Formats: sequence, structure tokens, C-alpha cells
Amino acid sequence: MESRLRRGKLWIWSPSTPKQIMSVSHTTGNLLDFPDGITVIAHGCNMQGKMGSGIAKDIAAKWPEALTVYEDAYNAGELELGTLTVAKVEDGTKRVVNLVTQETVGTDKRRVDYEGLYCALEALRDLLERAHHDGRTYVLGLPAWIGAGLAGGSPEIVEAMVTHLFGKSPVRCAVVTKP
Repeated sequence: MESRLRRGKLWIWSPSTPKQIMSVSHTTGNLLDFPDGITVIAHGCNMQGKMGSGIAKDIAAKWPEALTVYEDAYNAGELELGTLTVAKVEDGTKRVVNLVTQETVGTDKRRVDYEGLYCALEALRDLLERAHHDGRTYVLGLPAWIGAGLAGGSPEIVEAMVTHLFGKSPVRCAVVTKP
């Protein structure tokens, strides 16, 4: 059964049973330890086929399979802004998602491409929502704030993107700050 709401001249259709909505939460811990029930870690990468600094370097060292899927995509010419690669880790029970959010590396200027970051996060959200609707529930963990560290992005812009994409999603998203 659906209910109808009238606002001005616009009819808004909504289900009569409220959908469970999760908001973005913030927690402190080591993201690589999958704290707070996190089952999927996502982080920003470049298009150069290198995971040589920041959390990407730590991920590559801890889970070579995350580096392998990323390098395979690079070697196939498939790394484009806004795309992602996914690696199963921890005996297949967890996932690491490499989000392609910047073309080049360096800390001399802003390297994160906001459109690329948004598109990669949106693609990940859509993927996790499809899994959710199929009965598979994942909890997403993001470093605080993805794209705003070495990549030089604005924490306020990145936070607005994450909140916009995941604030009304049934997918639980935890932003993790190092202790």
C-alpha cells in the first residue's frame, strides 16, 4: 500500500511502511582492523597503478590481493576516474575497494578529482545497495576524510559528498578516524 503526500502542485509517492535508513556514523580506530562491524573498506587511489603512500600503501602491504586487482585493472587500461576495483580479503569474508579518485600523485596541490570521487562513491553505494536488496548486508568503512588527506581535497566538500550519498541509504557507512 502506498501513501500520497501533496506539497504544492507536486505529488510525492512514498511507501506506507518506512524504509530503514542508516546515517553516516563516525568512529575512532584503525580502519585496517575492520572496526565497528565494518565489512568493506574503501579508499582513494590514483590512475598511475601505484599504491605507494598513505592508506593505499598500508592496504597494499596488508592485502596483496587488493594491490593485484588494482594493478591488473591498470595493466588492462581500465583505471579511469570514478571507477573502482574490489578485492576479497580475510578469507573472502571482507572486501577492500580501490576507488579511482585522482589522475596523478603528489602533495603539491589538490590531486583528488571531486567528480571522480563522487562517481566512485556513487558506484560503490549502488553496488552495496543492490547487495542489500538481495539480502547481503555490508557495512562500509571510509578513512576520515577520504580524498582530503594526501590528495588535498576539502574535508567539508568530501563530508558533504559522503553525507549526500550515504545519509539516506540503507547501507551503513562508518567514517573512521585514526586514534
